[in-house]
Amino acid sequence: MQISLNAILTLALSILLYYIGQALIRKSSFLRRSFIPAPVLGGLLFALINLLCHLNGSWVIHLDTTLQIPAMSGFFATVGLSVAFQGSSKLGRRGLQYWFLCGLMIIGQNITGILLATLLGIAPFLGVLAGSASMVGGHGLAVSIGPTAEALGVPAAQATAVAAATFGLVAGAFLGGPAARKLMEKNRLQSSQPVKNTSQKKTEEEPRSAFQSFIKEFNLERFLKHGFLLAILLTLSAASVPLLERFLPDLTIPSSVLSMFLGLLAGLILKNFSLIALHQPTLLFFQHLFLVVFLSMASMSLLLWELAALAVPLLIILIGQCLFTVFFSMNVTYKVMGRDYNAAVMTAGMIGHSLGATPTAIANMEAITEQRGPAEDAFLLVPLGGGFLGDLINVPLVLFLLNLLT
Repeated sequence: MQISLNAILTLALSILLYYIGQALIRKSSFLRRSFIPAPVLGGLLFALINLLCHLNGSWVIHLDTTLQIPAMSGFFATVGLSVAFQGSSKLGRRGLQYWFLCGLMIIGQNITGILLATLLGIAPFLGVLAGSASMVGGHGLAVSIGPTAEALGVPAAQATAVAAATFGLVAGAFLGGPAARKLMEKNRLQSSQPVKNTSQKKTEEEPRSAFQSFIKEFNLERFLKHGFLLAILLTLSAASVPLLERFLPDLTIPSSVLSMFLGLLAGLILKNFSLIALHQPTLLFFQHLFLVVFLSMASMSLLLWELAALAVPLLIILIGQCLFTVFFSMNVTYKVMGRDYNAAVMTAGMIGHSLGATPTAIANMEAITEQRGPAEDAFLLVPLGGGFLGDLINVPLVLFLLNLLT
């Protein structure tokens, strides 16, 4: 039996699954210690149920995830606005350091993919598709680069890249938190602004504190102005993609990167001309809302039976990418970025965006900071370095390697 949910019902289900994920985390000390993001946990639970129903032939639920891409673009737009709001005082040396590490990660993933593909006796360009094209690039670049790769003679490039990106999204969400926890326990790290009460009861209620400032200072007019601003940014982003593809056909810019750039530009303009007073708690509210919807929809819509059908060589390459990414993040990123609490949180963030996407990185870091205390540097550096700036390196390199190896 085929069951189809429209966009509104899918949105409602995605929010319900977020709350189910939160409830599971509150009930399980293991999940709480592992810092698994609630929307990913709830969405994956639904995907597993859908898989079991598919395998026994009872029913399959088809979801209308039309709102997933706008939610992702909205998330990146709020990140751009937040970076402009916070200023660029910390984007100097440390920002360049993190960007440099992102570049090394991109190069390392492609080397890993090409070497493993060669050792397994398959075409090296498949190592690129299962490398930074789908890992760092995520679904956005996987979908964008697919037609270009197929035009270069790579068969089923988009399907391969999207499947690899799906694998990476789940892996990034489940590996980032435990890696950071291991670093924190081994080195006895804590935030310079720790959570006041670390009891289990307080920990369970802590996720609500992200909204306390927003609720306390809620102003309907300000809320509507921020919503209007984000609607304009999303409209501009959606309209700009086809225009860029028309006038610059050789340039591939994912809509998420474009949204972050437009958000950053809008934030700088508003900051200098005082057209709309940006309010950080309101921006964080919208950011968290978009993040929950995107991650929950991305996880719940996984067709796990398609992932199970991945060719064994491709699956080996993806496992190799996970091992390399976690090793690099824990042994290079953590040490270069200062060997402190912020560096450990950045490690979880780097694993999140290097295997999945920037929203996964933010979710990984939020899962940690809600329990262990703030890490302001991480939330400033990771989205910019792993999102917009990272793609400045990733997109040209992927195109170059595909042209070279096909």
